Amino acid sequence: MKFWNTMLKKLPPYVPGEQPAVTGQVIKLNTNESPFAPSPKAVRAIRSFDPRRLRLYPPPNADMLCGKIAARYGVARENVYAGNGSDEILADIFNAFASPKHLAVITDPTYTLYRTLAMRFSVPCRVIPTLPDLTIDLDAIPNKSTSTAFIANPNAQTGILIGYERLAGFITRFRGLVVIDEAYIDFAGEGTSLLPLIAKAKNLIVTRTFSKSFSLCGMRIGYAFASASLIEGLYRVKDSYNLNILSQIAAAAAIDDYAYMEKNAAVVCAERSRMTDILVRRGFAVLPSRSNFILAKPPARSARELYLSLKERGIFIRHFPVPRLKDFVRITIGARRENDALISAIADIG
Repeated sequence: MKFWNTMLKKLPPYVPGEQPAVTGQVIKLNTNESPFAPSPKAVRAIRSFDPRRLRLYPPPNADMLCGKIAARYGVARENVYAGNGSDEILADIFNAFASPKHLAVITDPTYTLYRTLAMRFSVPCRVIPTLPDLTIDLDAIPNKSTSTAFIANPNAQTGILIGYERLAGFITRFRGLVVIDEAYIDFAGEGTSLLPLIAKAKNLIVTRTFSKSFSLCGMRIGYAFASASLIEGLYRVKDSYNLNILSQIAAAAAIDDYAYMEKNAAVVCAERSRMTDILVRRGFAVLPSRSNFILAKPPARSARELYLSLKERGIFIRHFPVPRLKDFVRITIGARRENDALISAIADIG
């Protein structure tokens, strides 16, 4: 700690979900990973890669990948940016557009990295508590030109979705920058993404990831949509070669196999509905999720007790020991056999 600066001494590290060794005995439903393998096209692209190319730097701006993303989503190449996971893109947003004179506005609960990044970049942070039903209070967000609002939609801890019209109206009225984190949008249904708004909303950045619906967590690939001016700002602060060549190739192949992702997302959504119904019948209070996980309050024992009891059985779910979430467990929607094993274990625990 001798050489730590003042900021670092005060900075709590981001705490990821547990990463147990994945064996045949472990069921991992705690970090919102996909239960499906990556696209066969992505797998073939990786396997056919010539390792001799690893002596060369990757394309610095991921132009091939960004071009495919732009074509898939119907935007111009100048409106797309790619990075080493959406986490790096969020850091780039702070680096490019925030300062100690600005205000980062986040909700509680939400993705905890937003607050970590605000501290890391010495940006003042305002935390807006969600309403009693854990929905986001958009009216409480300070409408200032120096504010940057970070909104996960669906929300990263609750799965709750803000409807398009309501969120679009907020963005239109808002004088500052709005970052909509759509990591889970492929599980939310048609007409829920704010992507169509970037054509006219010059204060909007929409971030996405290949980690969830595309089953590529391990390759760390994120992307963002925004006006050409905002995208140019991100390119000015980015790391020189921020996205490795294998990730670029795998993501491009996954985009080419878009139907595979859609099919898997539909299965997850169906399992989400089934799991919600089962848990509700067992007395759980389950929030209305539009993501690939559910947030549920156990009826008979504390959330922490349930989490620990399941962990003893090799089933990992997530418990957040914080005021707004301590009574809930977050359960990733896994494969049907994993979900059934979870339900069976819950029944045994009582």
